[in-house]
Amino acid sequence: QVQQGQTVATVDTSALQQQLASLQGQLAQAQSQSYATAVTTTTAASIDSTQLEQAQRMREAGIITQKEYDRILERSQPQTTTVTTGG
Repeated sequence: QVQQGQTVATVDTSALQQQLASLQGQLAQAQSQSYATAVTTTTAASIDSTQLEQAQRMREAGIITQKEYDRILERSQPQTTTVTTGG
């Protein structure tokens, strides 16, 4: 007859403890490694062709500077940006 509080069986958990420690080590190593991630974003042009033509006429007439026209021209092109992290 089994008494209250009496040990009936003992389970050897040493193999499980070793496996757990090994897996925790692998997890820590994976978390510490830095993997390179690249994200590319393309932004649509903020100036349409009509506005660009108007800016070109204004440049030719001397109303705006070449630098101002160049900025407008740049804004008429889709902009692609790539950000790389890690590695």
